[in-house]
Amino acid sequence: MKSSQEIANTIKKMAKCKKIAIGKMLSDCGLSVNTLSSMQSGGFFPRLEAIAKIADYLDCSVDYLLGRTDVPNVNFSKETAEDSLKQEFLNAFDKLSLAEKVEVMAFVLEKLKS
Repeated sequence: MKSSQEIANTIKKMAKCKKIAIGKMLSDCGLSVNTLSSMQSGGFFPRLEAIAKIADYLDCSVDYLLGRTDVPNVNFSKETAEDSLKQEFLNAFDKLSLAEKVEVMAFVLEKLKS
C-alpha cells in the first residue's frame, strides 16, 4: 500500500486529469480543505470512509488510490476488465528475471494442456 503522501499525490493527479478542483472535491466530500496537505506532510491518514468518498467522487476504485492496482476504473465491462488484467500481467511479467519468465511460461503452457 502507498504512503499517505503517495495517496495524496494520486488523488491530486486523478483530480487534475478529470479537471476537478481539489477544494471543491474535498468540500463536497465533507472533508477539510487541508486534508491532502496533511496527508502530504506524512502525519495524517484519513479514515477509510473518507478515502471511499474521494474514490467515488473521482469515479475510481479505492484500490487504485491505495496503490493496490494500476487500473483506476471502477465500473467497466468484462472486456475492459480482461484487457486491464492482461496489461497488469504483462507489466508484472516484464519485471521478472529471465529464469522467472521461463518458469511462468512453463506453468502457463502446462495449464493450457489440461
